[in-house]
Amino acid sequence: MTDEPLHFEERSFSATALSETAPPLAFEREATTPVENIPQEIPFSFETAATERPTTGIAGYAELPPVNSADKLTRSIEVEQISSAKIQPLGQLHESFIIAVDDEGLLLIDQHVAHERILFDKYRKSETDRPIESQNLLLPETIDLSPAQSEAFQLIENDLETLGFGVMKLSGRTIAIKSIPTDLPASEARNLFAEILDTIENEKKGSPKSTLRDDIAASLACKAAVKINMKLTPEKMHWLIDRLLVTSSPTTCPHGRPVILRLSMKDIERGFHRT
Repeated sequence: MTDEPLHFEERSFSATALSETAPPLAFEREATTPVENIPQEIPFSFETAATERPTTGIAGYAELPPVNSADKLTRSIEVEQISSAKIQPLGQLHESFIIAVDDEGLLLIDQHVAHERILFDKYRKSETDRPIESQNLLLPETIDLSPAQSEAFQLIENDLETLGFGVMKLSGRTIAIKSIPTDLPASEARNLFAEILDTIENEKKGSPKSTLRDDIAASLACKAAVKINMKLTPEKMHWLIDRLLVTSSPTTCPHGRPVILRLSMKDIERGFHRT
């Protein structure tokens, strides 16, 4: 076999020939679409846009459920249904609600009203036990009382001392707050004191002494409790749950709001159509 050089036949193609044989490209096909077949612009209307909602369905699948589909699954909880030994906090929701689990499912605990209930029971118990511990203010808060506030102050002066307030009478209707309960931020002292006096003034007519004391303890607990949007350590969450469950009413705050909501495993499974 001899090694012979290979020869390739040279051919030339014109642009005209290529255009006649090759299929048109996508943009060429679009360019040749008759003008009368191009859809006209759809007019936009704010009224139409406000009333039309995009569909949540996906081709071949059922429509997605609304985002509030679990609204009816959560419910308030009874004291008998909870045990501190079985509750495990997982974290916080928006640094305002403690997310926890137990044998029954999921728990949401309002950290502010939970602490409020703990402090309320503490302040009410101080009437029979030792007085609440106080902290001295660096500079006493001087307040000029109105005639109505002065009358209310005389009515609850002894109760304020039991709750940790150190108050000194000055001339006329002027008083000076020297010390406040250790749970209370110093910045809240003036506003809280005025709030207590105004509450007593509004309710003192015909109200028993115990009701007035409840009002004082509830106002003090609300101001001193941890706030929403406040980050808590795991230890603090455990502490709140443990203390809450030994209060007189772990499921409601002093003002009657719920403290704990439950989403049970049965409710969760039902929501996901597993039962």
